[in-house]
Amino acid sequence: MFPIDKRNVKREVDRLGDHRKKIEKGFTVAYVAESYKKTIWNLMDTLQDADAYSMAQWLIHVDRWIDDRGKEIKAKYKRGEIINVELGAMNFGYEASYEHPAIVMANGYNRILIAPCSSKSFGKGHRDVIDMPRADATGLTENTGVGVGWTRWISKNRILDRIGVVKNIAILDRIDEYLMNELFYNKVLAAHYDNHIYDLEKKQRNLEAELEEMKSIIESIEELLLRHSPELYEQYREIASTKN
Repeated sequence: MFPIDKRNVKREVDRLGDHRKKIEKGFTVAYVAESYKKTIWNLMDTLQDADAYSMAQWLIHVDRWIDDRGKEIKAKYKRGEIINVELGAMNFGYEASYEHPAIVMANGYNRILIAPCSSKSFGKGHRDVIDMPRADATGLTENTGVGVGWTRWISKNRILDRIGVVKNIAILDRIDEYLMNELFYNKVLAAHYDNHIYDLEKKQRNLEAELEEMKSIIESIEELLLRHSPELYEQYREIASTKN
């Protein structure tokens, strides 16, 4: 594997300036072009060791990405519709990837809020998964787990097709409840830390004020010593210098 200095790649691009770096062709920047070649070789080496399923999904994902560049899809979708979406083949950790069914939670202009589904997570008792039996929806062939913890906005370009609808409204209500609780919890947590930060900053200001007051007192003492007992002042300065 060829090492790629990502910071240097970014630095070389930033040198072009905000306007030029989005117009200039990548191959005109020598370091970027060289790093591109190394990255392609690294990618080829990695994919050669991949299983057939992962390789196929990656190829399909990249081909769709190339085909969809520059397109803008604005079709409307209703809350509760079940759609197939392309969630990408280069995700990190446990992020949902590849093709997945998903439930539409909100429709935007050119993006959509979805909760991805996976039959593998059904019945596992995960806190951020809501079980949805096959009978509660159309278009699904198995019981599925709705990954409410992975709810996110995606581009409508990621939508492949419509496959069904959630028939049990209680499922949608549970998803809404989870999202509202999570948002509320995060807001409460943020407020708690904001208050804690405020208290610490207030304490810091008080300590700084006390420090300034102590400095003023010390300066007054030094002036008195210097005026009334220069010898004692010199002894004081010697002792003070050994403490610094």
